[in-house]
Amino acid sequence: DVGLALGTLYGNVFSQTTICRFEALQLSFKNMCKLKPLLQKWLEEADSTNGSPTSIDKIAAQGRKRKKRTSIEVSVKGALEQHFHKQPKPSAQEITSLADNLQLEKEVVRVWFCNRRQKEKRMTPPNTLGGPQDGMMDGQMNPGPHGMHQYHHQDMHGSPMGPHSHSHSPPIMSPPTIPNHQSLTAH
Repeated sequence: DVGLALGTLYGNVFSQTTICRFEALQLSFKNMCKLKPLLQKWLEEADSTNGSPTSIDKIAAQGRKRKKRTSIEVSVKGALEQHFHKQPKPSAQEITSLADNLQLEKEVVRVWFCNRRQKEKRMTPPNTLGGPQDGMMDGQMNPGPHGMHQYHHQDMHGSPMGPHSHSHSPPIMSPPTIPNHQSLTAH
């Protein structure tokens, strides 16, 4: 709040980290010299009010308010979606152009594309290196009679081994056998 109040009152916004570093004497000499008069002025004003709610408190409270959630019309959303399918990561110039055409703030368009890319990431499952089912070549997931997925696997002879097969033990996955060193050098 101190950094925000300083910014609102004197025009320079400082992060909470900068204020903490000032207090711990961890800033460069030049930065300490720049910040000291502003903080001194702020402290004098804060001390003179004797604990009553000050203009500084009011200013800090205003700074914490969030911007109202932006509503985007269906037609505008459709235009953004259409552009997203052509170019999911538009350049700054494209964002500006889109914002002008759709009569939106540039920041609203930029944030919409960021959010849309995140949604795409969530909706699209990551590609696994081992292929489907992480390397289980003949395995596949099929919906069962009650909508639950059941794993089906084919045995060595190609006959399916599902939940209703006559096999009494589940298929065992074992690593491929690697020929020993002697058989490689025997030729």
